[in-house]
Amino acid sequence: MVGRFLLLLGVMSLLGFHSRALADEFWRVKVVEPYIEMHTGSGRGYPVFHVVPRGETLIVLQRKTDWYKVQSGDGKQGWVTQNQLEQTVTEDDTGIKFEEILLADYESRRFELGVTSGVFQEDPIVAFHTGFRFNDALLLNFSYSRIAGTFSSSSLYHLELLGQPFPEWSWQPNLAIGFGELDNEPQASLVNANQTQNTVFSAGLGVRKYISRSFLFRADYRNYWLLVEDDRNEEYHAVTAGFSVFF
Repeated sequence: MVGRFLLLLGVMSLLGFHSRALADEFWRVKVVEPYIEMHTGSGRGYPVFHVVPRGETLIVLQRKTDWYKVQSGDGKQGWVTQNQLEQTVTEDDTGIKFEEILLADYESRRFELGVTSGVFQEDPIVAFHTGFRFNDALLLNFSYSRIAGTFSSSSLYHLELLGQPFPEWSWQPNLAIGFGELDNEPQASLVNANQTQNTVFSAGLGVRKYISRSFLFRADYRNYWLLVEDDRNEEYHAVTAGFSVFF
């Protein structure tokens, strides 16, 4: 089992290294209204410090809610509202599609935080996730889960690699492989029951779907192999679904 685990880990690592690197792509837009006002910060309370006249080009650098950080042709950087940007056009004189800007944020994401719930074998499980995205195809995920059993409760600490072979798809499937530790805590009413700590290995499948703004939906299936003794292991499975935010 350990050999197959290491083999799959190597395949997923190669998948990540051979994927294309994320490019730093910025939007370029042209002002068609008489002018656009640039603020010193992302809010109405920040003063206007520069005005960009009609015909000038802006580079869209960053988004924060409904405010966008832009750079003018003379190098000045400031913040404008989405309503102002809706009055601009691209360099080929077409209107701005803000759905594409939001999707670009999703495709260039680096960090994720999320929560999922479901069943571990037949017991309810709640998991909290944090992840770092290396590139289009490879993501490192750490999770802490609580499993509420009938006669005991468990904590699962889990680190895994997720490979996404089709990052351009709307529904993005992924392969996962990982390891961790399962701490089992029997109920105090049980006689001669001891707390146990066991190493676990895992493999599974999942899918992710961008929803809007900074949110994505995720659903996962995992198989866990619990190393009980040198010559024996136990197998469990889990099905979970939930949401993550990215930035």
